[in-house]
Amino acid sequence: MEDDPEDDSDDSGSIPYVTIAQLTRQVRDFIAEGTGFDYVWTHDWSPGFYRAQARLGFIAVAHEGPGGAGNVLLPQLQFSYAVLDWPDLVMDRGVRKIIETGRLDRERIRIEVHSDPAGVLEQLAQVWGEKSWLLPEYVRLMHLLATEQERDADPGFRLLATTLLAGNEPVAGELGYAVGRAYVSLSGFLHRERTEWNHFGKLQMVLLARRLDAAGFAFWNLGHPRMEYKTRLGAKILTRRDFLPRWDAAAEGEVPDLERTL
Repeated sequence: MEDDPEDDSDDSGSIPYVTIAQLTRQVRDFIAEGTGFDYVWTHDWSPGFYRAQARLGFIAVAHEGPGGAGNVLLPQLQFSYAVLDWPDLVMDRGVRKIIETGRLDRERIRIEVHSDPAGVLEQLAQVWGEKSWLLPEYVRLMHLLATEQERDADPGFRLLATTLLAGNEPVAGELGYAVGRAYVSLSGFLHRERTEWNHFGKLQMVLLARRLDAAGFAFWNLGHPRMEYKTRLGAKILTRRDFLPRWDAAAEGEVPDLERTL
């Protein structure tokens, strides 16, 4: 479930450097329509920069900087996006069986959604280890975003951490965020140690999709389309030309209260 970045370059100097002052819709549209770029880069690890790039439809990952220059933030305006609309949600036979046979209640299987990412970040580190793109600067930034959320610094952006629990054991989950009525996945984890947890990765996504729908979200942006599980879930592939108008319309306003939605 990991969304590893597609690194199109070994040298961050070959793609544009951006500052927070340049994060405008006009600059974004120029990049989208007038260039062949998808990545930009920065050394700005501030919550304000992160929220600004997210609001424009970029999805940022961390990357090791060239020549010992320090790790950098790589916002990406993807050439295409995997987007799930709620009527297109697919439950395969394994997930349907878990739900229809009453296992959710019997085994206390449920998802919990929190604005504090600590638990999910710990699970991501445990599952992915050195393969994870969640470098220390990115992890610190997630905690800063969560701290500012507690003060309602920006009601139009919310970091969200989802965990699927079986009893009290975290089995699957993901780190993501919401901008207005659009939800974005960043990275996920799945424990596969027990056969009774088969299909729980898909189950977590189905339960989260239902909750996003119930809360009033417009769609789920699953990011890179290259991973087959996303289209199996029902996501459609949109070019960024088709995606960005939908994104802009959904990204306005406050984030629905997903944590209180059952």
